Amino acid sequence: TLRQVQNIDWESLTAPQRNQRASPIVAQLPTGVHILKSTEERGNLPANAPAMTHEELRICSSILLILASVLPERQLVPMICKKVFGRMPMVNIEASDIRTRAIIFDTSFKILRIMQTRNFALAQAMDMLTSVCSSSLDTQDALWKALSVKLELGTTPELKIGSLVLPAIRNKFGHLERISLIRSCLEANQELLLNALSHFAALSASCGKVFPSVLKDLVARMIDSNNHYLNGIRNGALGFTYKTLLQVKAGEMPSEEKSEVTSLIANELLHRIDGLVSMHYPIRRSKESSNESVRISISEDTVTMAIRLLGQTVSHLLAEKEISWEKASSYIFAPYSSSQFWTFANSRYRNFAYKLVSMIAANTPSPSLYQLELLFRAWLICLIDPVKSKHQVQVTDALVGALDIDKGGRWESEIERPGQTRDIRSDKDGKLRAAWVAFVAQNLKRRAEVKNQLLSPATMAIVCRYAQAAKKEIINSAKGLQQWQESTGTVLAGLLASYLESHEATPSLLSGASPVLHLLSKDVTSALRACLSHFLNAVSAEASGKSRIEIVALARVQLKSSSLALLKHLVHGVAQVSVRENGSIAASSSLHTILCAAFESVPGLSEKREPFMTAFYEMLAAGMVHSFGSAAATQGGGRAGWKMKL
Repeated sequence: TLRQVQNIDWESLTAPQRNQRASPIVAQLPTGVHILKSTEERGNLPANAPAMTHEELRICSSILLILASVLPERQLVPMICKKVFGRMPMVNIEASDIRTRAIIFDTSFKILRIMQTRNFALAQAMDMLTSVCSSSLDTQDALWKALSVKLELGTTPELKIGSLVLPAIRNKFGHLERISLIRSCLEANQELLLNALSHFAALSASCGKVFPSVLKDLVARMIDSNNHYLNGIRNGALGFTYKTLLQVKAGEMPSEEKSEVTSLIANELLHRIDGLVSMHYPIRRSKESSNESVRISISEDTVTMAIRLLGQTVSHLLAEKEISWEKASSYIFAPYSSSQFWTFANSRYRNFAYKLVSMIAANTPSPSLYQLELLFRAWLICLIDPVKSKHQVQVTDALVGALDIDKGGRWESEIERPGQTRDIRSDKDGKLRAAWVAFVAQNLKRRAEVKNQLLSPATMAIVCRYAQAAKKEIINSAKGLQQWQESTGTVLAGLLASYLESHEATPSLLSGASPVLHLLSKDVTSALRACLSHFLNAVSAEASGKSRIEIVALARVQLKSSSLALLKHLVHGVAQVSVRENGSIAASSSLHTILCAAFESVPGLSEKREPFMTAFYEMLAAGMVHSFGSAAATQGGGRAGWKMKL
């Protein structure tokens, strides 16, 4: 009895004597007994069938806990653990009700706590207990399968899952009864598993070890998107994985163990976490997974946790060199390549990419050049995205941190920041965003390798293609095209100026600005007719009694407040890109666009439009002499000489 075991003076006995006293006690404990839910149930069992009540099971558990605290390590697992969750358990856990499972789980974790307190090895016992917990997941699978059974004509037969007996279905009310029983059991089983996870996490944290069997046999199954589970189980598994990551990152475990756990995360968990994310972003799913018969919905909380964990996991695996950045980028841009993504992805998927790329960058200690390049491109595209969001601030913060140009960093900026990053969201005309582009570009000039990788012709081409795709997107939505086009023009003009300035000493790279230059030329000159029409209307209303000089001044003011104000910068850019060092001039579609717009016939009487065109030609001429330097201009040859002749 329990009292007899408690009355033994275990402290006075040697280890062999303790084994001798404990062996017959353990031998008397039953094996594979049936747990009675009521005293009347005993009469329905065969005469020799072993059975006990829940209270008797608790007494047996208490006896085993006392023995676990006194037996030596070599005898504890084979003698005690096997009676609770090993090969010869007191009860068959798979056929037990929830109350019985709760008693067994409680006893199991108390035994593990005792083993930890006594500094005994936990790995073997932990593996045995994990397999028991896995049987509860099997029960969950069986319950979900029963829940999806369709009603048949006539009677649907009785079904038994573990200790749960589901009565036969004869009508709709019987079906509702079955659903109620299944859902109650699912929720109770979920609480049992979540409590087990919390105990595993506490044991792992207190002993400073990560147990691979828990990750592989439990957590991996819980977050698998092809399995039906309540959101609570998924959230608990994601939280457990996050704690494990923090523990591994802390670096307080042996290198071999850390390498084993990191490899397990890469091979068993990463693709399953990504699978959960793809359930919310179905285009990301591969053809194979999208053809699966299982269709499961998950909550917003689960999606948010999965995205954050995906970012943390990818950044950790990058830091440990477990995966390449090319592989990591596939989780950001799926199902497209990094160069195709921005052109084809809609705003929902772009927002996901902004979020993930910034999270990965923020958690990667030493980002590679390739990673910085993709982060920089994502940032530029985010700045001109028609759907303004908090991600503009998030990606800006991530870029400043990744480039180490924030206050106190190795590359602390010599240039004053344009302001707080949070102000970017309220920037309507694009001037603040253009200032941030100039700020980052100026800081890149001190690092030639990084500058050439980020401010590259490929980057200019991708940003240009996205701007063209975004224009189509906003035209289709019929929302704020003019304001977006003007603010985007300001940002792109800032990018163009930064690119040309950064590569001024490398003429061969200047042609990389051509796509942006051509796009801006078309967009800016397309506003000429509308600007002239607005001017003619203003003159008709306000010009009575005004001199020609006053009317020209009115035209100048109007031009400076419109997107045509960028024209002189574009002409200067054309000169930089098109003129070779030997003085020859390359064909320029941008210059052709500007000149066609400047000299085409414009509606309106010649006398009325003449002041406007005068102001316009002044601006065009200012662009032609914009970059004069007194020393260079007097040389009369090469690029400066061509500009002087022009």
